[in-house]
Amino acid sequence: MEWTAVTSKKQKKQQKKKANQQQQHQRPQQQQQQQQQRKANSDNAISKKTENRTNPVPKRRRPPRTAAVAIKGVAEGFSYSAALKKLRDGIKLPELEIEKTTIRHAVSGGLLIEVPGKDKATKAELLREKVCSILGDEAKVTRPVIKGDVRLIGIDDSVGTDEVADVIATAGGCKPSEVKVGVIRPMTNGLFTVWAQCPLGAANKASSSGKIKIGWTVARIEILKARPTQCFKCWGHGHLRVKCTSTVDRSRTCYRCGAEGHPALTCTNPVRCILCAEQGKDSNHRIGTRMCKADFRATTGAARPQPPQEAMDTEDAGRRPEETLETNVQSPAVQPGA
Repeated sequence: MEWTAVTSKKQKKQQKKKANQQQQHQRPQQQQQQQQQRKANSDNAISKKTENRTNPVPKRRRPPRTAAVAIKGVAEGFSYSAALKKLRDGIKLPELEIEKTTIRHAVSGGLLIEVPGKDKATKAELLREKVCSILGDEAKVTRPVIKGDVRLIGIDDSVGTDEVADVIATAGGCKPSEVKVGVIRPMTNGLFTVWAQCPLGAANKASSSGKIKIGWTVARIEILKARPTQCFKCWGHGHLRVKCTSTVDRSRTCYRCGAEGHPALTCTNPVRCILCAEQGKDSNHRIGTRMCKADFRATTGAARPQPPQEAMDTEDAGRRPEETLETNVQSPAVQPGA
């Protein structure tokens, strides 16, 4: 019995020792596997960050927190300081339920009076009417609104531009008169696509779900990235016509083929990007599309481009060079970078 007990204890010690040896042998392998797993997780995280940087999700633009009244002097010798003094004497802001305003100069040289707070749009419209009655023909007084561009994809043959405006206005909560609709263009699958522009808040609301019911179908709707500030005169980016220092004048040039005397909407010539042609690059495309490799900074002699401005800052912002011809025919269906 004693011998059996001693043997059993020796066997248990041997088994325990063997198990410890196996654990010590397996421990480096487990540590190595854990290190490999941590490295793989780290590589995946880095690849995801890199992918997000190369293909960033476009941020949704926020509507402005203020409503603006724009004043642009048109009379000879017009003085903004004298006009402001006259407005301060003739308009009492508390009577319009306006607590405060912010005044700043626009890039185009005009003056902006911004009204914050609740019901800002209604109060700004009342202020505009008062300013018009005081300044009269001395200045052009408007209510600029920051715009948002949307694209409808997959509408049928029966849909017209008026119906597009009504549907976007209903979905976005604005007036149909505030919606500007471009040319309805065919797609390769037999359906149609159209570009439209409306107040930014309405554009965000209408495109929030990515779908919109129009006619007997449900079309896809997407909000487009804001276009950079572009000059009417030289087509360069980063500045406006009023501050253009370039000697090149393309204000009467077709945006599609680069020839003069006709708008892009009625152009039947082969597409040709004159900016790429001037810079020695492939020009077999329309300016501003994905194939366009033109350096828009090289089209101007401006020493330092200005930062991008929202559409409310100037009458030129948000428009295209093809809209500057005397015919004033607009062709907004093709977006830069589309």
